[in-house]
Amino acid sequence: MFQLDLSNPFHARVADRLKNEVVGWLTTVGANSVPQPNPVWFLWDGGDSLLIYSQDNHKLRHIARSAGVSFNFNSTDTGGDVVVFTGTAAIDNSQPAAKDNPPYIEKYASGIKGLGSDPAQFSAGYHVPIVVTLTGLRGF
Repeated sequence: MFQLDLSNPFHARVADRLKNEVVGWLTTVGANSVPQPNPVWFLWDGGDSLLIYSQDNHKLRHIARSAGVSFNFNSTDTGGDVVVFTGTAAIDNSQPAAKDNPPYIEKYASGIKGLGSDPAQFSAGYHVPIVVTLTGLRGF
């Protein structure tokens, strides 16, 4: 099982980014074996998984074909603070809808409003819950 060691300075920075970053990059693999990175909103469970809500799109078909994914954050302008996870992704319909997930709505309330939407409308469009189980970490 993946676990961050918060006594490790790098892992502590990673945990902070998982809690506070708004956008991450989920990379799936297309049918042609080409990596397909997409910016996503996410919610970290404090352990080894991320919850992402998706529209019905290619990303879901990629995950159905191959569960292996990576997840990363933007680095600094000088290429520092690199964080790259590997993991597996699965569609998990046991998760609550976005509108019924208070921590997610709290984190993304201003973003949802910025889209000219409300939680119910957002949830109707981004209705597919994806759980990414983190299995590896690299970076500096």
